[in-house]
Amino acid sequence: MPRGLLLESFYIGSHKYWADNVVKMSKHDITLLTLPGRHWKWRMYGSALYFAKEVAALSSQFDFILCTDMMDVAVFKALVPHRIPILLYFHENQLTYPWSATDPDVQKGRDHHYGFMNITSAIAADSILFNSHYHLSSFFKAASQLLHAMPDHKPLAELETAQKKAAVLPIGIHLPPTILKRTAKIPRIVWNHRWEYDKNPELFFDALMKLDKEDIAFELILLGERTSKYPRIFDEATKVLDSKIVHAGYVETKDEYYQLLQSAHLAPTTSIQDFFGISVVEAMANGCTPLLPERLAYPEHLSVETFPQLFYKTDKEFYAKLKTCTLNYNRLPQVDHSIQSYAWPDIIIKLDEKISSLLS
Repeated sequence: MPRGLLLESFYIGSHKYWADNVVKMSKHDITLLTLPGRHWKWRMYGSALYFAKEVAALSSQFDFILCTDMMDVAVFKALVPHRIPILLYFHENQLTYPWSATDPDVQKGRDHHYGFMNITSAIAADSILFNSHYHLSSFFKAASQLLHAMPDHKPLAELETAQKKAAVLPIGIHLPPTILKRTAKIPRIVWNHRWEYDKNPELFFDALMKLDKEDIAFELILLGERTSKYPRIFDEATKVLDSKIVHAGYVETKDEYYQLLQSAHLAPTTSIQDFFGISVVEAMANGCTPLLPERLAYPEHLSVETFPQLFYKTDKEFYAKLKTCTLNYNRLPQVDHSIQSYAWPDIIIKLDEKISSLLS
């Protein structure tokens, strides 16, 4: 049986979820090496050095390596003495990820460096997977634009070669065996995203506070990980909407998380960036009806043509459709069938096939 290493330099959230399930479910014998999910810029700079040292110290021989986008693959390959095929999985990238307006690297012009590291990683890897078609296409478009800005000796041929070895494989999800029947007598809305700026909580809470001012009944569940610098709109909104909130905060177990999702009717999403959107897919899998921006990766999860009432293009349209969905919560369409192909048993087979082709 082929033996592999999975190097995860940002072991938290969707990165941790993906890595744990790959190791657990793959037919290959995979050993997981990790670094804590914090200080993302330093992880991109230093994780290749750390993992190269760790791999050199291992007594066992490995046939392949899986890694994710927070590691500089080019530096890692230069430091590892043995030639081992590398499959790179992109959860996100730093070329098209929206930077925080408060990040000093933007003002100092250092924000392109991390994206360039993603480009050299893609060129250095033997095979590449992206979690959505949107992610793949937007990455290579942005990478081409950056390389065209170089004054000369532009590595465009190398980028084209990298794109030819890239494919799409969604993140797997665990489909519930059954979905509980909703018992709430008024519409229940859920937020199950990280408490961060790129999820655009201002639009979400502004709309909910407007519903509240119009005396439209609803209940609210607030889930998701809270960072130390979470947007303060959460504090304001939880005070204003206190009487509506049936749960607020991160839950430790997946069972409790799924139970809360299955008690909700509607899962509006206001994110300005999602390369895949696992929280959206998990909500759909557990019977929540989404309300989605008509952009990013979301149209890959649900057909815009079939469910136009569940997509919006503007902030104004978001509120109008949120109000309609809330008032008609008992007639919301069930859409869990649209993401059945993301089930882990199917996804892991495709990943194992990709690994096998890497070794052939």
